[in-house]
Amino acid sequence: MVIFDIPESRKRGRDALSLKLRRMGLYPLQKSVLIYPYEFKNEVEFISEIFDLRKFVRLMIVKEIDNALHLKKIFELI
Repeated sequence: MVIFDIPESRKRGRDALSLKLRRMGLYPLQKSVLIYPYEFKNEVEFISEIFDLRKFVRLMIVKEIDNALHLKKIFELI
């Protein structure tokens, strides 16, 4: 899971990160909270470094989530 709160002053980077993540297939749980069942750390770190966004972006490995069945269906894992 990736979450971010990037200020308006960094809109270009925020838009680039959001677009890349959505194109990769991450699912938006909320506007700035996206989830994906596969490794994507390198892509997030790369974009975060290019646009100097590192302090605004958090990556998490989620072991359990209450809507897991719904997400598995979205990612065609069941």
